[in-house]
Amino acid sequence: MKARKGIAHALISLTPPVLRTASARAVLALKRPLTANRLAGSKKLHLACGNNILPGWANIDLAGSRRVVGWNLTERLPVRSETIDLIFCEHFIEHISHEEASTFLSECYRVLRPGGVMRLSTPSLRKLVDAYLSGRLSEWGDVGWSPATPCQ
Repeated sequence: MKARKGIAHALISLTPPVLRTASARAVLALKRPLTANRLAGSKKLHLACGNNILPGWANIDLAGSRRVVGWNLTERLPVRSETIDLIFCEHFIEHISHEEASTFLSECYRVLRPGGVMRLSTPSLRKLVDAYLSGRLSEWGDVGWSPATPCQ
Protein backbone atom coordinates (compact mmCIF):
# COMPACT_ATOMS: atom_id res chain seq x y z
CA MET A 1 0.00 0.00 0.00
CA LYS A 2 2.87 2.36 0.81
CA ALA A 3 4.36 1.77 -2.64
CA ARG A 4 1.05 2.74 -4.27
CA LYS A 5 0.94 6.01 -2.34
CA GLY A 6 4.53 6.74 -3.33
CA ILE A 7 3.78 6.08 -7.00
CA ALA A 8 0.61 8.19 -6.88
CA HIS A 9 2.51 11.04 -5.25
CA ALA A 10 5.26 10.80 -7.86
CA LEU A 11 2.73 10.87 -10.70
CA ILE A 12 0.94 13.87 -9.21
CA SER A 13 4.22 15.75 -8.78
CA LEU A 14 5.05 15.10 -12.46
CA THR A 15 1.66 16.36 -13.67
CA PRO A 16 1.79 19.94 -14.98
CA PRO A 17 -0.03 22.40 -12.65
CA VAL A 18 -2.50 23.35 -15.38
CA LEU A 19 -3.65 19.71 -15.64
CA ARG A 20 -3.86 19.35 -11.84
CA THR A 21 -6.06 22.46 -11.71
CA ALA A 22 -8.25 21.23 -14.57
CA SER A 23 -8.70 17.81 -12.99
CA ALA A 24 -9.52 19.36 -9.61
CA ARG A 25 -12.18 21.52 -11.29
CA ALA A 26 -13.62 18.48 -13.07
CA VAL A 27 -13.85 16.52 -9.81
CA LEU A 28 -15.53 19.51 -8.12
CA ALA A 29 -18.02 19.82 -10.99
CA LEU A 30 -18.94 16.14 -10.58
CA LYS A 31 -19.07 16.30 -6.78
CA ARG A 32 -21.13 19.52 -6.45
CA PRO A 33 -24.53 18.09 -7.53
CA LEU A 34 -24.06 14.94 -5.41
CA THR A 35 -23.20 17.02 -2.37
CA ALA A 36 -26.04 19.46 -3.06
CA ASN A 37 -28.48 16.52 -3.13
CA ARG A 38 -27.11 15.23 0.17
CA LEU A 39 -27.58 18.69 1.74
CA ALA A 40 -31.02 19.38 0.20
CA GLY A 41 -33.55 20.23 2.89
CA SER A 42 -30.91 20.96 5.54
CA LYS A 43 -31.62 24.03 7.66
CA LYS A 44 -28.66 23.79 10.06
CA LEU A 45 -25.03 23.55 8.92
CA HIS A 46 -22.18 22.50 11.20
CA LEU A 47 -19.14 23.56 9.18
CA ALA A 48 -15.66 22.08 9.74
CA CYS A 49 -17.18 19.61 12.18
CA GLY A 50 -14.23 17.22 12.41
CA ASN A 51 -15.29 14.36 14.71
CA ASN A 52 -17.80 16.54 16.60
CA ILE A 53 -21.06 15.27 15.09
CA LEU A 54 -24.16 17.29 16.01
CA PRO A 55 -27.41 15.30 15.71
CA GLY A 56 -29.99 17.05 13.54
CA TRP A 57 -27.36 19.14 11.73
CA ALA A 58 -25.72 18.72 8.34
CA ASN A 59 -22.17 18.03 9.55
CA ILE A 60 -19.65 19.10 6.90
CA ASP A 61 -15.89 18.69 6.81
CA LEU A 62 -13.13 18.22 4.25
CA ALA A 63 -12.94 14.49 4.94
CA GLY A 64 -16.42 13.11 4.48
CA SER A 65 -17.82 9.90 5.92
CA ARG A 66 -21.16 8.22 6.37
CA ARG A 67 -22.18 10.85 8.94
CA VAL A 68 -20.17 13.79 7.54
CA VAL A 69 -20.68 15.47 4.19
CA GLY A 70 -17.28 15.91 2.54
CA TRP A 71 -16.71 19.39 1.17
CA ASN A 72 -13.82 21.85 0.86
CA LEU A 73 -15.15 24.89 2.72
CA THR A 74 -12.90 27.24 0.76
CA GLU A 75 -15.09 26.45 -2.28
CA ARG A 76 -18.58 27.80 -3.00
CA LEU A 77 -21.04 26.00 -0.73
CA PRO A 78 -23.33 23.57 -2.61
CA VAL A 79 -26.42 25.08 -0.98
CA ARG A 80 -29.09 27.35 -2.44
CA SER A 81 -29.05 31.00 -1.36
CA GLU A 82 -31.08 32.10 1.68
CA THR A 83 -32.11 28.58 2.73
CA ILE A 84 -30.20 27.99 5.96
CA ASP A 85 -31.46 28.95 9.44
CA LEU A 86 -28.33 28.26 11.50
CA ILE A 87 -24.60 27.92 10.85
CA PHE A 88 -22.15 26.77 13.51
CA CYS A 89 -18.40 26.76 12.93
CA GLU A 90 -15.60 26.57 15.46
CA HIS A 91 -11.82 26.55 15.20
CA PHE A 92 -11.71 26.66 11.42
CA ILE A 93 -11.41 30.20 10.08
CA GLU A 94 -8.00 30.77 11.68
CA HIS A 95 -6.59 27.93 9.55
CA ILE A 96 -7.30 29.51 6.16
CA SER A 97 -5.91 32.56 4.39
CA HIS A 98 -7.48 36.01 4.70
CA GLU A 99 -8.82 35.74 1.13
CA GLU A 100 -10.29 32.28 1.78
CA ALA A 101 -11.84 33.52 5.04
CA SER A 102 -13.45 36.44 3.24
CA THR A 103 -14.91 34.10 0.62
CA PHE A 104 -16.05 31.66 3.32
CA LEU A 105 -17.89 34.38 5.25
CA SER A 106 -19.49 35.69 2.06
CA GLU A 107 -20.70 32.18 1.29
CA CYS A 108 -22.14 31.78 4.77
CA TYR A 109 -23.96 35.09 4.38
CA ARG A 110 -25.26 34.02 0.96
CA VAL A 111 -26.80 30.76 2.20
CA LEU A 112 -28.29 32.18 5.44
CA ARG A 113 -31.93 33.14 5.18
CA PRO A 114 -32.86 36.66 6.32
CA GLY A 115 -32.78 36.52 10.12
CA GLY A 116 -30.59 33.41 10.08
CA VAL A 117 -27.83 33.09 12.67
CA MET A 118 -24.17 32.16 12.38
CA ARG A 119 -22.06 31.32 15.40
CA LEU A 120 -18.34 31.49 14.67
CA SER A 121 -15.85 30.52 17.36
CA THR A 122 -12.08 30.93 17.29
CA PRO A 123 -9.30 30.04 19.73
CA SER A 124 -8.56 32.32 22.64
CA LEU A 125 -6.23 35.12 21.57
CA ARG A 126 -4.83 35.14 25.13
CA LYS A 127 -3.78 31.47 24.74
CA LEU A 128 -2.04 32.20 21.43
CA VAL A 129 -0.23 35.26 22.80
CA ASP A 130 0.84 33.34 25.91
CA ALA A 131 2.21 30.53 23.68
CA TYR A 132 4.20 33.08 21.66
CA LEU A 133 5.54 34.87 24.73
CA SER A 134 6.62 31.56 26.28
CA GLY A 135 8.63 30.68 23.15
CA ARG A 136 6.31 28.07 21.61
CA LEU A 137 6.77 29.33 18.04
CA SER A 138 5.08 26.51 16.14
CA GLU A 139 1.54 27.49 17.19
CA TRP A 140 0.76 29.18 13.84
CA GLY A 141 2.57 26.78 11.49
CA ASP A 142 -0.66 25.50 9.97
CA VAL A 143 -1.45 28.97 8.63
CA GLY A 144 2.00 29.46 7.16
CA TRP A 145 3.44 31.83 9.74
CA SER A 146 6.37 30.89 11.90
CA PRO A 147 8.40 33.63 13.58
CA ALA A 148 12.16 33.14 13.34
CA THR A 149 12.73 34.08 16.99
CA PRO A 150 10.61 34.45 20.10
CA CYS A 151 9.38 37.83 21.20
CA GLN A 152 12.10 39.70 23.11
